[in-house]
Amino acid sequence: MIKCTIITSIFRAESFLETFLNELLNFQELEDVEFLLLHILPGVHEKAILNKTLDDRFSKTQYIEITEHEGLYATWNRGIRLARGKYIGIWNVDDIRSVTGLLGQIKLLDENKNMALIYGDFYHTDIQLKDCSKPYSVASHNTKPQRFLEECHLTCFPMWRKEIHKQIGFFDEQFKIAGDFDFQIRVAKKFRLGKIPENLGWYYTGDIKKLSSNWECLMTEQTVIGMRYRNMKLIHPFLLFAARLRYNYHTYVFNGEKISINQFRQDYFPITRINRKYQYVILNFVLDCWIFCKKKLLKPCYLYVKNLSFLFKKSKR
Repeated sequence: MIKCTIITSIFRAESFLETFLNELLNFQELEDVEFLLLHILPGVHEKAILNKTLDDRFSKTQYIEITEHEGLYATWNRGIRLARGKYIGIWNVDDIRSVTGLLGQIKLLDENKNMALIYGDFYHTDIQLKDCSKPYSVASHNTKPQRFLEECHLTCFPMWRKEIHKQIGFFDEQFKIAGDFDFQIRVAKKFRLGKIPENLGWYYTGDIKKLSSNWECLMTEQTVIGMRYRNMKLIHPFLLFAARLRYNYHTYVFNGEKISINQFRQDYFPITRINRKYQYVILNFVLDCWIFCKKKLLKPCYLYVKNLSFLFKKSKR
C-alpha cells in the first residue's frame, strides 16, 4: 500500500535531469513511497535523457507528460489529485532530497497525528555538488508560530497530510512563486507544523533563471498575500497597483475555478491597531502621494489611494 507520494514538476530542466534521475534511483527501494514525474511540454533532449534512463529500475516512479503549458502550482495540484499516498511531498528537479530525511518526515507524521505538515533545515549550494554546500536553518513553529503567518518557512522539501486539502483548499494557481507561502499561512492557521531534526536535502541556488530569483514577481505576490490576509508587513506600496491588476486576492484558482478565500482570511494586522514596526508602510504611502501630487500626476495618485483603500475595509465574513 502506498503511504507517501512525492511530486516533481519538470519544465525546461535538461541540465538537471541526469543528476536528478541518479538521485531518484536511490529511493526506488522504499516500500511505501511512489514518485510522480509531471513533465510539462517535454523537449527533444529531455525526452532522450528520460528514454535512456527510465527503465525497470524505476519501479516506484510514474512518468506523465503534460502537453499544454501550466504553472508550477497547477502541476502540484494535478499531482495531489493523482496521488495515492496519504502523505504528499515535494521534490524539485534541480534539488536533491535525502533518503533519511524523507523517511524521517514519514515517521514524524505517523507518530504525531496532531501534526499536519513536516518541514526542516537543508543545505544550499550554488553548484550541483553536495560537498560544496552550507547549512540553512529555519524557524520552529513550536517556539515562533507567528512567524509562519509573516515569512515562508516551508523550504523546498515539505511533506503534509493529503486530507488537509479538504479543509484549507489547494495551491493558488495564480501564483508563480509564492503559492507555497500562501498555502503555509492557511495550514498554520488551522494545524500544527512539525520541524524534523535531520537536514532534508540540498537546495540549488546557482541558476539565475530559477523562478525564485525573480524578486519583482516575488514581492508582487507577497503584496497579494498581504492584501489577502491583511498583513501590512508583506505589502510593498509601489507594487499595489500591479498586484491588484494581475491577481485576485479575494479568490484562489484551483483547476481553472475561482474559489473564495474568505473562509481562510483573518485580520492579522487590523488598520486600527498598527504598531510602530508597520508605520513605514503608512509613511511610504504618504511620501508616494506627495511625489504624485508634486509632479501633478493626479490620476496615478487617485489610483494609488484607491488600491490602498482595501486596508480600511472590513473583511467579509
